Amino acid sequence: MPFDPTPTTDARDRALFLASAAVFALAAGLVLIRTLTLNSPIWGGDEYAYYIAGRAFPDTASLYVHDDHLQHVNNTLFFWLVHWGFRLFGYAEGWVKALNLVFFFAAAVLLFSVAGRQGGRGPAMAVTAVAALIPFSGYAASVMPDALYCCLCAALIRVMAVDLAVRPVRASAVAGLLLGLLLLTKPHALSLILALWAAFAALAVHPRGLRPRIALQGCLVATAVMAASIVLIKMLLTGAVEHRLIDLLGVFYANVVIGYGGVSHNILPDILRSLGAHLVLLLLVAGPAIALMTAQVLRGWRGDAPATDDPDQRNRLFLAVFVLLALGGATAMTAVFTAELVGAGVVKPWHDIYTRYNEFLIPFALLMLPAASGAGCSRTAIRIGAALSLAAALFWWLRGGTLFHMYPWNVTGMLAISQTPWAGKAGLAPPSLFLALACATQIATLLRPQRALLFGLGFLSLFWTGSTVEASLWQYQVSGGFSPLAGQARSVMATLPEEDRDHGLVIGAERWGRMDFALFGLARDNWILSKPQQDVAIAPGEIPEGTRWILTFGRFSLPPSYRTVLDSPPFHLFRPATGPATAGPAIP
Repeated sequence: MPFDPTPTTDARDRALFLASAAVFALAAGLVLIRTLTLNSPIWGGDEYAYYIAGRAFPDTASLYVHDDHLQHVNNTLFFWLVHWGFRLFGYAEGWVKALNLVFFFAAAVLLFSVAGRQGGRGPAMAVTAVAALIPFSGYAASVMPDALYCCLCAALIRVMAVDLAVRPVRASAVAGLLLGLLLLTKPHALSLILALWAAFAALAVHPRGLRPRIALQGCLVATAVMAASIVLIKMLLTGAVEHRLIDLLGVFYANVVIGYGGVSHNILPDILRSLGAHLVLLLLVAGPAIALMTAQVLRGWRGDAPATDDPDQRNRLFLAVFVLLALGGATAMTAVFTAELVGAGVVKPWHDIYTRYNEFLIPFALLMLPAASGAGCSRTAIRIGAALSLAAALFWWLRGGTLFHMYPWNVTGMLAISQTPWAGKAGLAPPSLFLALACATQIATLLRPQRALLFGLGFLSLFWTGSTVEASLWQYQVSGGFSPLAGQARSVMATLPEEDRDHGLVIGAERWGRMDFALFGLARDNWILSKPQQDVAIAPGEIPEGTRWILTFGRFSLPPSYRTVLDSPPFHLFRPATGPATAGPAIP
């Protein structure tokens, strides 16, 4: 039946709806406060790469010539949005934060619209409220494409879970367009493309899915629309047509896809270890929900599924198929590129965790929980999921926490169980308390599987609140300690004439550290010279021809042809000794 937005007459459902709406309002208010009070950048080099590329868009090629340490990312749609911020306001941080908030709340609306078809307004609002607590919302406070990517992904899941069963061809076309936008937002959408193809294949052979001819037609339509949208939107925004994988994905992710030339050993063991760690964490937070989705898919082959004309059951089937494949694809992609980077010596060790690439999908897995109290729901599946989740929690408690490393820029949603207090304090509670709570929750679910919704959402509300507290403490620490460097660098840049600001050289020794915060504030296409340490001499040959000024981040010895015109530690501004003295006012 179609989703009815009118209030239900059931008193308990209405009470749950109102209580959950209050929780959502509180969570949304905290997201708004955090977004408005945190200063950019927070994510250092990653955020700077998006910011400077957005400013230079679409002519970004010179950035990588002038700065050989800059990430070669290609996020065309997000770059275009950032560029409009610069055009409208001079700086893009506030503009992007406002857009991120819109994307965040739009994703919540889409989640609620899908959840409403699974178990009524009350449970739908409960799932949405708990999802609003996820620490992933912290990306709304940064110049990062994650909020836009999450919103587009939510729209794609709604199309696949709700519209595909009713209007398969039209829904396939919309899905293709969304996939094109997703790939132009983040190259991670490769996993969603594979998930979509696999979903059509699964639905074609599933007794309760799509007719094979319809599934094939939908897959071809989605692929054709996706390819056309990528080419046309890219051409519309940049004036160029991309025809090479490396140009579409950016060097970083293209290397992951085509393989690093520096990999000298078999990376399969690294892939399996990384995959196992990420699956353990996924089961820890969403074991019963994943088991319910799996059971929903398997029911048709056992012959005990409801009639094919039941729209609610078909929606659940389509939702389960796509979300399972999307979660699996994102997790597998994470494991593969982690192993690729380790094998090439780019990062180490293999036991670093990167849940940021799949944790935003977890709320959509929770959409199966509202059906847990229904008569047709598999209690066995819930118990199996609870047992797996209990085993995952025990493993992480006894061993996983010491085997694997969690960094706040990679695992915001799991920081509650991180053994390292990244903010310099214990956060809301010690990790052992949250792991004990996870164990207690799953034991209760084993005993009362019909209460899986209550137990699961109750646990996640506390778990994600703890992770959000830990992540927010770290973000405010970075915002207060390092982000002011961006403002100071911007003030230094203001002392230079406008015509000189893109003709300088920036020298520093803390790349992938404090220097990236300074470069964020400069936000100019200048030459960047990274040194392994400070207090070294800069040879004349290292200074590009036509350099009108040099800004050092720290102390460096420059040729005598340059004189100091401004000292504002850690910044030191130099101009050619033969040129005019154009030093501006002193900077406090």
